[in-house]
Amino acid sequence: MTRALALVLAVFALWPAFAVSAGEAPSAEPRSRATDVTVELWLDGVPAIRVDAAALDQAEGQRLELRHPRIAVGDELRLAATDGVAQLEGGAIEVHGDVDATLDAVEQVEIRADRFSVDVRAGTGAYDRETDEIRSVTASGGVEIRQGERLGRGEEAVFDRAAGAVELRGSPYLEEGKVRLRGQVIRFRVDGGEISCTGCRAVFGGPP
Repeated sequence: MTRALALVLAVFALWPAFAVSAGEAPSAEPRSRATDVTVELWLDGVPAIRVDAAALDQAEGQRLELRHPRIAVGDELRLAATDGVAQLEGGAIEVHGDVDATLDAVEQVEIRADRFSVDVRAGTGAYDRETDEIRSVTASGGVEIRQGERLGRGEEAVFDRAAGAVELRGSPYLEEGKVRLRGQVIRFRVDGGEISCTGCRAVFGGPP
């Protein structure tokens, strides 16, 4: 089944609201820039991603540049960054440049990374066809995660919303109290539950 993907932009500064659908030609009179923009990415009539108070540069085709975006992914994850890109034909949002994020959980999770990416296109493995929700979000580049006394670091983190878990990759490190873990892959639940570690070395007590 073909899934409809659309980007709806409510613009409060330079030009009126308009909608663009994947595969449609851009307007005959391209607009170069607007400020104070709200952007919603919809899939099958369901809003998947919302970008608040961004400035927008419209580039060629369906590619949209987002400046200083604040982004809500579903109901739980919120991102703030200095730069971002929306690609309609690929169904993707990329956020980069000093990205801060908060993930609602039993205890709030705070994330810093160089880049976040979300892909809502059907068949990519990031979008759940049955629940119409974003299933996973990837953060990369010097990722740091804090949740209470838990501190995690790695080159990449994948957030599995359905499982309520984070998987750290790329020289991952996890510290909680006097326990420190290093390994190939570290996975932990954001509700404070189970931690699993592949190729793991654990240190109890002593200096970091």
